[in-house]
Amino acid sequence: VAIPIIASLNSSTLGGWTKFARQVEQAGADAIECNIYFIPTNTEIDGAEVEKIWNIPPGTISPKPGLATIDLFRAFEEGKVKALYVMCTNPGQSLPNVDRYRKAMSNDDNFLVVADSYHPTRTTELANVVLPAALWAEKEGVYGCTERRYQLLQKAVEPAGEARPDFEILRDLARRLGHGNLVDWKSLDEVWDELRALSKGTAYDFSGMTRDRMRPAHGLLWPMPNESHPGTKRRYVKGEDPLVAPEWPQRIQFYGRPDNKAVVWLRPHKPPEEVVDAEYNYYCTTGRNLEHWHTGTMTKSCKELRHANYESMAEINAVDAQKLGLKPGDTVQIASRRGKEKFRVKVTEFSKPGLIYVHMHDPDHMCNRVTIDAVDSISKQPEYKVCAVKMEKV
Repeated sequence: VAIPIIASLNSSTLGGWTKFARQVEQAGADAIECNIYFIPTNTEIDGAEVEKIWNIPPGTISPKPGLATIDLFRAFEEGKVKALYVMCTNPGQSLPNVDRYRKAMSNDDNFLVVADSYHPTRTTELANVVLPAALWAEKEGVYGCTERRYQLLQKAVEPAGEARPDFEILRDLARRLGHGNLVDWKSLDEVWDELRALSKGTAYDFSGMTRDRMRPAHGLLWPMPNESHPGTKRRYVKGEDPLVAPEWPQRIQFYGRPDNKAVVWLRPHKPPEEVVDAEYNYYCTTGRNLEHWHTGTMTKSCKELRHANYESMAEINAVDAQKLGLKPGDTVQIASRRGKEKFRVKVTEFSKPGLIYVHMHDPDHMCNRVTIDAVDSISKQPEYKVCAVKMEKV
């Protein structure tokens, strides 16, 4: 809770805080306390509620939301944002059109701080300061996921070397910024109690999830509005969800809307930002393979996994391979209007003719040199999965 607030208290023209994951459109299981820098996912809590609980004057906390990820890095590129603190992500490899933003991150006029458990990465190599962060097994915290399950993860081992939990790093940063009176927590239990208090009375009420209840449990499901409530297995269902009014005449109540109806938001189809043409005549899409995750920060450190599909390959159809005189293992250069990268070829029936599928995990063969940084106007998600490229044998 504290750190986005501290960011807005210390901001000038561009206030706020941006959260982004390993690949910036990915929003899987988030850590609440292990990475205590955002208010729990999808809550109704705003700065005014935090002002009350911290007993500070109304309007102290900037109401202006932080920049979306691509907007943030463009502001960094333009010099509108001068300093950036990166944690839990690897944008020096994972951002689309990555070379553009790597230039911004390595600009001598900018200041980049990266907190990570691994070094070097394609982002820490650009940083002015690298802070060693404790791994998940080296700290305590509460994790949340899209099942609405919050689970207490207790520390298994001590952090290695000088690594510290994110909570301690960010709390000390807030204190050095002059806001120690607002983040005077002595333990994570105090942080959790504050989060519970902020959730009370909202549609995401987990105020009944005390630390004592969470320790023996394998996760608890919200809404859980009091300490005797067992948790909610099925949301919006009368008799199961405590936030559905007892007098509600129907079995289901979508109480998040004034009309108590679910929102199904249909939008007209929009074609890709970039389509193939005579010069850039292949579509390129990116993704993972079985053995490696996102940018490979952790999985590349495992010897057994390095032996299994570590090198990022360009998967192409046999029709395209024959057309270009390619056989498995040959090297190609894939180029877009933004950049280029070399890959060895894997011929497969899973890629359709005219489509190249490239793995995203390899820091030595970065597919995001060619991807496009166009974003959806509503979600602000980058269009990672489709761009126009050309391919030639090297």
